Amino acid sequence: MNNKNTLIIGVIIIFAITLRYTYFVGFNLSDDQFYIEIAHNLMHGNLGDHGVFANRIGMTYPLALMYILFGISDYTTNLYPMVCAIGSILLAYLGGSLFCSPTVGLIAAFLLSFYPLHILYSSVFMPDIPLEFFGSAAILLFFAVHKEKLKKSWLYVSGILIGYSYLINVRSVVCIIPLIPFLSAWLLKKKGGSLIALFLAGVLTIITIEGTYNYIRCNDPFVNYHESRQEFTLDHYKPANIDMWAYPRLMFGLDQNNNVITNHPRLMYGYFFFFAAISLFMCNRSMLIPAWWLLSIYLWMQFGSMSFTEYVPMHRLERHLSVITIPMVILVGSLIYRTGKRGAIIMTFLFFTSLYYINTLHEEYVLPGDDFKGIYEYVKEYPDRNIYADSTVLARIRYYSGFKKNEALLHDIFSTPFNKVLPDSFVVRDGSRGTVEIPAQRRIIEEKFSAMPPTWSLGKTVIGKPLGYYGLFDPKIYYVPK
Repeated sequence: MNNKNTLIIGVIIIFAITLRYTYFVGFNLSDDQFYIEIAHNLMHGNLGDHGVFANRIGMTYPLALMYILFGISDYTTNLYPMVCAIGSILLAYLGGSLFCSPTVGLIAAFLLSFYPLHILYSSVFMPDIPLEFFGSAAILLFFAVHKEKLKKSWLYVSGILIGYSYLINVRSVVCIIPLIPFLSAWLLKKKGGSLIALFLAGVLTIITIEGTYNYIRCNDPFVNYHESRQEFTLDHYKPANIDMWAYPRLMFGLDQNNNVITNHPRLMYGYFFFFAAISLFMCNRSMLIPAWWLLSIYLWMQFGSMSFTEYVPMHRLERHLSVITIPMVILVGSLIYRTGKRGAIIMTFLFFTSLYYINTLHEEYVLPGDDFKGIYEYVKEYPDRNIYADSTVLARIRYYSGFKKNEALLHDIFSTPFNKVLPDSFVVRDGSRGTVEIPAQRRIIEEKFSAMPPTWSLGKTVIGKPLGYYGLFDPKIYYVPK
């Protein structure tokens, strides 16, 4: 990298960081609460958590380390995905340079700096951005060796990164798919076996470390695999999450009738995949590997199975496609580079439409955090009162208090009959999306509050904006008198 390119990539990174902190999201969704509480337990030497989230030690241990080094806050919680996001911008540059030219690399890096999905999830503690970074780094190292740009020993590092991606989320196995034809071709070469062995040695190094850790933790070295199998069943997922049209609609901004739309909320990806599709049709020789990388993973995400014992369509959420972000921006960068002045028009179009959509999307993504903070700001003024709420609200109260709230004062509303609620307490209704989104929870809440004692008084209603799940209701905090 020459001095000019170093300066440009530095400016792109500063721009990317500025956007990501301008549109910072923080602790707001659902899964992040599990990682946070497990990390807090790890800080205190408690290895006793179980389940798929506890098995993702590539998420929980880095978070615990952030808390140990910098304390507990929204910024330290999301430092890990933020660093991975900036690392991905560097990977976009390196990938574009590897497959085409440094100019394509710079274009790809700039595209990723304002990609709406990437901006949002850079500041949400979910596995998708770390998985994108480590999985893509492994693939790029592999292809750099294949193109003889790096020594063969780097295959061991590539394998280690694939293994580490598995510790982030078992979904990372899709990152091996683009490598399979090249690994298979090496079998036919005289010294190909040693190359495959180097790569597999890296993977097995991490799997061995994980197995040893899990044996110490719960006497099952393969607990990650076993518990993932229990989760990856058709009964576990809602039909909308395994709908075969889900990804095409998200990628190309289609409504439920598959008509193109131009409004929020379908354009999480902006218009990037429109131009990625065009790039695939105009693909030149240098872009064959990125095209294969994107298509092979996407086709598995679209038609593949999450289970080896039965066909379970892949779980589909917009953030899951971040695993193909790097090859996508490389392909679009190549298209922009090869189309000259028209490429400048494409870049300008993507830039301004992306900023428009991120501005709209961000407003919805921060709403949950606003609701939770509103609840906490009210109840924190009464530190000795019992609080009855759903588990998501209780997790937020623990978090915002820096885990200093007395655990004995926090009670699950679903498991507590109203006649057992202690005097001088708070009861929170509709504190999280579960009580609206999940019919069973909704019925329980409605039944409970239909018999609410008349002596309870409404202490506060947390008013939020009418957007998304969290716009369907406003949390209410009731006071139970002495």
